[in-house]
Amino acid sequence: MLIFNRCTPELRESLRKRNLRMVNRRADIYLENNDGTSEDYLTGDECPFDMTQDVIDIPDDDFGVWYVDVMDHPDRYQDKLVHMKLVMCHSKKYPGVYCPGRFAMVCCEKDVTFLGLLARGKGLDQYKNHDWMEVTAKMGVEKHPAYKGQGPVMNVVSVGPCEKPAQEVVSF
Repeated sequence: MLIFNRCTPELRESLRKRNLRMVNRRADIYLENNDGTSEDYLTGDECPFDMTQDVIDIPDDDFGVWYVDVMDHPDRYQDKLVHMKLVMCHSKKYPGVYCPGRFAMVCCEKDVTFLGLLARGKGLDQYKNHDWMEVTAKMGVEKHPAYKGQGPVMNVVSVGPCEKPAQEVVSF
């Protein structure tokens, strides 16, 4: 937890422009104002990743943060290149649909769930369920029944096998 005290409007704006969330995405950040009031650092507009990079690298332990952000703000990632390690999942409900992602645990072992995204591209057909792969994809937004409307789609630019990460299951 980070608390900045004696914040002026100028300091609050400066802190938000620096995007402190990039330093530690899991930190709770609060701003205490000169008048004794406090506010959450987040206004809802912040992005947890540096969108100025040519390729946005999603570290293994930040997949959950990225997944929530891309699901909440798919337009933010439109036409952006992303790179990450994923495990393949072939959808039983939507045959022929590739759905790479990660398993995630919010609370305990019993609540492990799969967080996947629709993907298209050459080479995906060579991966079986539970095969690990390193993916670079150009993000898009499309309507699909799996999303019950619009949702993010990974248009795979490159894919290759990789070792599974030290922590296979993502936690929040």
